[in-house]
Amino acid sequence: MTQQEWTIHFPFLRQMPEDERRHFLQSAVLYHLRAGEVVVREHSNCIGVIFVLSGELKVYKVSESGRELALYSVFPGEAALLTISSLTAQVSASEVSLAALQDSVVAIVPFSTFCYLISTSPQLQQFVFSCMYNKYTAIITLIEKLTFKSVNDRLYDYICENTDGGRMPLYTTHAQVAARLGTSREVVTRCLRKMKRDGIIQTERGKISLIKKKDT
Repeated sequence: MTQQEWTIHFPFLRQMPEDERRHFLQSAVLYHLRAGEVVVREHSNCIGVIFVLSGELKVYKVSESGRELALYSVFPGEAALLTISSLTAQVSASEVSLAALQDSVVAIVPFSTFCYLISTSPQLQQFVFSCMYNKYTAIITLIEKLTFKSVNDRLYDYICENTDGGRMPLYTTHAQVAARLGTSREVVTRCLRKMKRDGIIQTERGKISLIKKKDT
């Protein structure tokens, strides 16, 4: 990957001094991930700070019963903050898991390089603070939805958001939706059946289409 491609995704690199930018780029190791591939497992050691160049990663928790709760996504131009939080807390084990939601390209910067640059580069510091604020906001939004909205309402909102208000279908599985909403696959299946009976959606295997807006 060229320096120009890097700076398109991570503009802060343009403002870094040449020696610091070179140090960052030379230490970064590229990885190509397949959809569903797990990058970091909960309680495992982190190997560095993960920067996303393409695709989408999800940060999630898994309960003792095996139920999954997606906390937030990491998109191109962002860093996986679970690794940064492990670093700043001076612990090596991750409190969450990280996996590719779709085929993705990431770069892993070793902790030693990141520690050096974060102490000298205000550009990298600003990037990290911005990422942390965005993910903090995402977590607060998730807590509000889990606390104040029913599963039916959260499911409807999720379908609307991911079909562009019904303009395109949503290709997913009941298990994937359940993980996004923090509930079980059985609950999602039951809610989808009701929405289908009410004429709000159409479903096919691995596909959901919004055909009518819900009455408010």
